[in-house]
Amino acid sequence: MAKVALFVIALALACSAQNPGFQIALTNKGLEYAREVALPILIHDLQTMSIPDIHGSAGTPIGSISYDLTSIHVTGVNVPQSAISVGTSGLTVSLGSVSISMNAHWHYREDSFPHISDSGSCDISGSGIGASVTVALGMSAAHEPTVNTAACSAGIGKLDVTFHGGASWLYNLFSGVIADALKKSLSGQMCSIITSEINVEGNKVLSTLPIQEKIDSHALINFELLTPPTEGGDYLATRHKGEFFQIAHPVEAPFTAPPLPVPAAGSLSRMFYVWCSEYLLETAGWVYEQAGVLNYTVQPQQVPASFPLKLNTSSFKLLIPALYQKYPDMLMTMTVAAVGDPLDVQISTAGMLVVGTASLTFNVLQASGQPIPNVFTIDIQVFADGRAWVVGDGTHNSLVANLTLVNVSMTQASSTIGPIKLQGLQFALNIFTSNFLLPAVNKQLNKGFVIPVVDGLTFVNPEVTFGAGFLVIDTDVSYKPTTAAAAAAQPVLQAAVFDGF
Repeated sequence: MAKVALFVIALALACSAQNPGFQIALTNKGLEYAREVALPILIHDLQTMSIPDIHGSAGTPIGSISYDLTSIHVTGVNVPQSAISVGTSGLTVSLGSVSISMNAHWHYREDSFPHISDSGSCDISGSGIGASVTVALGMSAAHEPTVNTAACSAGIGKLDVTFHGGASWLYNLFSGVIADALKKSLSGQMCSIITSEINVEGNKVLSTLPIQEKIDSHALINFELLTPPTEGGDYLATRHKGEFFQIAHPVEAPFTAPPLPVPAAGSLSRMFYVWCSEYLLETAGWVYEQAGVLNYTVQPQQVPASFPLKLNTSSFKLLIPALYQKYPDMLMTMTVAAVGDPLDVQISTAGMLVVGTASLTFNVLQASGQPIPNVFTIDIQVFADGRAWVVGDGTHNSLVANLTLVNVSMTQASSTIGPIKLQGLQFALNIFTSNFLLPAVNKQLNKGFVIPVVDGLTFVNPEVTFGAGFLVIDTDVSYKPTTAAAAAAQPVLQAAVFDGF
């Protein structure tokens, strides 16, 4: 029971008045898969359940006796009916028509003289067992996901006790008394185990869900929850901050996230959905610009021999005559720097357009090596088509991207040599952008970022599509339990799979 709830909650919690930059939904199909995966683990937990000894007294034809039922062990469990449902109060997991078999050791002692005693074994069979637990999904003060058992009930329909050895005939006369005591103990123990596993072990499992993802030494993504999880009729939804932050100086971006869609009930057909807003991607550009890493100076010796323009004023002689006239045959450097909010991501159903803004500042090097700074500066806008997909390595699932050049526009920002005719630079700028600038950007985009999910969860056949202001990943999932208890339950899980469970 607890494992069923824990798997589903951990899976759902993988994503306020503030709009989220990142959002997750776990659908009924995902919940059903969670039930199939978690039920063998639940059966394992029931089979290894510890049931307290039972002690009592009863009247018999030979007088009053005190009895003990000890070493109670579960030998078999069958769970033919189980269900998971989402409601306004949280997540409800129920079991029905459960049967259980146990054995135990019995002992009795006559209360009066001569205190006759005897012992033996017994077989116990239970049927018509049902249980239901409601799990509240919450959020801590640190914006981390939490779980708590809101309600638990368990009932034992029928319990038969058959005694063997010694004066078994005597015990069989009052087996009903012992059965009633065992029912009470068994139902209480089931709820006690479920509550402990959810409230203690459940939050341990959720601690594997990252609320921050470090990208490199400069930036991280904040995936903390903005609100407790919510239900959408046939799915659970979590809404996350979804924003890049500087590691050294974490401050909010100076712009806000647009709303992400609230899916209508019945509109989601796969197990798991992830929405990523334009906002999350745009904060990446702002953070790296603030960190000063989107600033690079190209030296003359770094220009490939195949490039049509060299960083020498002689190479610009025909394109910018005034440059050569003022600084004949002198080496140059070019500083590429992001400007303002350097990344504008425009996502629609037609695709993803990425517009990057930067400045190219040209400096002339004197014979001493000292630069003559800011001889002229060109502001450029690079327009590129974006493509995104998911890459999995068996452990993590990463959202990666790639850009293809569409166009480059440019304007003169400043000049110490007079007006510059930019048309002549267009061809060289296109080559620089497509052969050098975009490949450097794509090298980072191809690394992407890891999508936050609970340990053991991997995507199956994920697809990325575009909407109005966001991209969405729809996928089925595969889950391999990573906890010690789940690992111990693997033989049960395998048997269930091979039996068509």
